[in-house]
Amino acid sequence: MSTLNLELLADEISSVAIQRADKVRDGQHQKLPYLEGLESVHGKGKPNFDGAEKITQTVDYADHSQATDQTGSRGFKAYNLTTRKTEATMVFTPAFVGIPIVISVVEMELNGKRGGNQIHNKADTRTKNAMRYAMRTWHKQLVQGGQPGFTSWGTLNGTDYATGIIEEDANGAQGNVLGGLDKSGYLTVPSMQNQLYDLDNSVGQNGRLAITKMLNRIEEYSEADASDCIGLATEEGLANLSMVMAPHMRYAPAQSGGGVELAGPAVTILGRKVRQSSHMPTAGTNTTASPWSALWLNCADIRPCWLKNNLDGFFGLTDFEAHGGDRRVLVAFIDVNGYMHTAALNTSGLLIKGQSF
Repeated sequence: MSTLNLELLADEISSVAIQRADKVRDGQHQKLPYLEGLESVHGKGKPNFDGAEKITQTVDYADHSQATDQTGSRGFKAYNLTTRKTEATMVFTPAFVGIPIVISVVEMELNGKRGGNQIHNKADTRTKNAMRYAMRTWHKQLVQGGQPGFTSWGTLNGTDYATGIIEEDANGAQGNVLGGLDKSGYLTVPSMQNQLYDLDNSVGQNGRLAITKMLNRIEEYSEADASDCIGLATEEGLANLSMVMAPHMRYAPAQSGGGVELAGPAVTILGRKVRQSSHMPTAGTNTTASPWSALWLNCADIRPCWLKNNLDGFFGLTDFEAHGGDRRVLVAFIDVNGYMHTAALNTSGLLIKGQSF
């Protein structure tokens, strides 16, 4: 039986496929605006952590004690020593998702003798296919939810999923469960409620005012500036917003005849581009009636954290290894490991029902 250098195979896949898999186009190619936006804020594969079986985050929901006015008492007035618990805890289990890439020994035997790179090309093509699938499906899970194999990552979509992060209910009525913490018990805690504005199917009438109010509310609570934020929108939502805002029009050298020509409009909010995504929730159990038209997300307060230890959780590729048993194959895995860090919700905002102008 033919024997191939497995280390060389792994090296070629790692050095070529892992660098190019997210750039190569195929029949299912589409941009991943949420992932692109995250990278514009934090950098590729960041932030990351060393690993833990459980991640705990605390929510400060009350004042620990009360003031006592000692004016005129010369300090002899009894202090109010009544105190209260101030923190609630959310507990997250990091997601550990693996996507296998399989090359059979028969494929190695048939292709390994027809030119030195034939089996390497097959492994390279298969790896790129799996990498594109992993990135697209992760992206769709985070924005829309409901993707088999990736649900342990959670989702931003709190309209269709009771454990989703961003909700379509009014501020003060959002009661999803995050990290095991039932938000309905903390409805008056500002950081547990995202901003929400209903465009009522009339962006022309309500759009500019809603955006202004949303950004003003976010500014009241945010400790970051707009450079930490990204915008996502549906095709209709983005088109409608461009009608009520002053879009930044980009120009480029004309293809012929000299001069310049319009390269395409880009809607920006506070200098940050709003990206179009077909994964925005518009047709789920609840988002059919209340479609997400645009999302302004603070990526300092709501962000994925990637497991970076012995395994690279940011779509990391393992070496190919031989597996026996009833099938003789070589298997490598793409690892997508981490959790969604959720520090505050009130610095992000959602616009719903903006599909009509």
